[in-house]
Amino acid sequence: MIPSSRQAARKIFEAYRRRREQAEADAEARRERLHAQIPELKDIDAALAQTGLKLMREAMDGPERIERRIAAVRAENEQLQAIRRELLTSRGYPPDATEPHYLCAKCDDTGYVGIRLCDCIRAELARENYYESGIGSLLQDQDFDNFDLNRYSAADRAAMESIKRAAQDFASAFDPIDDTHPRRGLFFIGPPGTGKTHLSTAVAKTVIDRGFWVIYDTAQNIFTQFERERFGRLKTDEEQERTRDYMACDLLMIDDLGTEYSGNMTPLILYNLLNTRAMYARPILISTNLSTKEVLSKYDDRIKSRILGEFDMCSFRGRDMRVEEYSR
Repeated sequence: MIPSSRQAARKIFEAYRRRREQAEADAEARRERLHAQIPELKDIDAALAQTGLKLMREAMDGPERIERRIAAVRAENEQLQAIRRELLTSRGYPPDATEPHYLCAKCDDTGYVGIRLCDCIRAELARENYYESGIGSLLQDQDFDNFDLNRYSAADRAAMESIKRAAQDFASAFDPIDDTHPRRGLFFIGPPGTGKTHLSTAVAKTVIDRGFWVIYDTAQNIFTQFERERFGRLKTDEEQERTRDYMACDLLMIDDLGTEYSGNMTPLILYNLLNTRAMYARPILISTNLSTKEVLSKYDDRIKSRILGEFDMCSFRGRDMRVEEYSR
């Protein structure tokens, strides 16, 4: 069973927590052993532990010569640190022998540098997101570098080059946390086999590699999931989380819009999905085999307004590459 992104993220952050706690427990065990071997070290550590309290007392004693008093405390601290280093190195220990040895020096195994995810955990989350995004196998083979514009005719190539550039710009600038990030989504329109899936996958790969959460699914699956939720037919926690994930993920990619069953609930579900994600500045990439005219005639005015207002429309051109490859 593939875990949801929420479950996967919890698992990864829990592993980081355990890793950090283990590093700190190991450091404490080394400290106790060295205190037993080197009594002077224990005395120095006890004195160093009082530095913060001494600084606080100096600050509370008033402003008179406060800079000089604080400088004296800091000088004493530096002298003790130097003596401590000499005690350790003279006995063959490294100066940081009692410090936690975290695997990541940037984040100390917290997963964060300030308020941003550290590169180490971004890589962990990206690997998990590759697996569960919905297009895991395609992510290994399809990217911007191998999107071959030469497969298009001279008449179509300029338009397709512009679409590729728009997709690259979207993926490289993607950052829902950054207020300067463009909030508009992408709407890929065109016949089958013209490169929509390849460029969608390339966008997903770039966004995932940058540490963001991507979900790729068909319109039919998404709408069916929301209908089942509305009628209380979701039986497991995983099913319920999947529906929430469609709303919460950084980038939602909806494939084959227009092929979904056109029931009474479909327009309401689609509008709610578009409206909610727009409200929270979480973009969507949509792909459809319908023409622009067919898309605008299929959905009501509220949905058309959202599509035209929230998406950059990309009209794909060319012959069906899949048919051409099969016919060779």
